[in-house]
Amino acid sequence: MESLITRLRVSWPYAFKDLDRSGARRWARYELPPRLLRSAAVGTPASSRADRRPQLLEALGDETLSRAELATRTGLGDQTVRRWLSIMREEGVVELVGSSPRSRDARYRRVQQGSLFSPS
Repeated sequence: MESLITRLRVSWPYAFKDLDRSGARRWARYELPPRLLRSAAVGTPASSRADRRPQLLEALGDETLSRAELATRTGLGDQTVRRWLSIMREEGVVELVGSSPRSRDARYRRVQQGSLFSPS
C-alpha cells in the first residue's frame, strides 16, 4: 500500500502539467487550456450518442430480426439497439412482431411504406 502512495506522490505533479494554474496551494485552481478543451469536446457524451437509425435500418433490410441479431449485425450494444428500436417504434418506422419487446421471441421489421401516389 505504501508503494502505491509513494507512486501517487511522485506522479501527482505530472497529472497537472498540461493544466493552466491560477492561485497557490490551497486556493489553486486548474483549468484545461483551450487546445485541450477542443480535443476534450470531441469525446463528449452528446457526440457519442450518434443517430443509429440508418445502421439499424440497413441491418434490418426486408428481414424480421431479433434484437440480438441486430446487435450482432451492427456491432452495437444491446442497450443501444434497444433504445433506438424503441425510438423507431414510436416514430412508426419499425414494428414489433410479437407480444412484448421484453419477450424472448420479440422480433422487429420495417413498416412497409405505401407509395405516395396511386398508379394511374
